[in-house]
Amino acid sequence: MENRPFEGLKVLDFTWGGVGPFHANFLSYYGAMVVRIESAARPDVTRHSRGLGEPEGSGGLEQGPVFALTHPVKKYGMSL
Repeated sequence: MENRPFEGLKVLDFTWGGVGPFHANFLSYYGAMVVRIESAARPDVTRHSRGLGEPEGSGGLEQGPVFALTHPVKKYGMSL
C-alpha cells in the first residue's frame, strides 16, 4: 500500500461547527491521526442535530446524524 501524504502527522482538532471539522477530516483521510478535543460544557453544535422525522429532544449527544457525517474518522477526547 502506498504511503499517504500526511502519514505520521498528529493533529488536535479544536474546531466547532461545520467547516473546521470537514477540513480536519481531509487530513485524516490522507493519513494524519486527528484527535477531536471538545468541551463538555459547550459540545459541537452538530451534536444537537436530529434525523428527519425524529421528535425534538430525541437521541442524545452521540446520535446526531450531522455530527456523524462531519466527524467520521477521528479519535475523540472530551475536555471540561
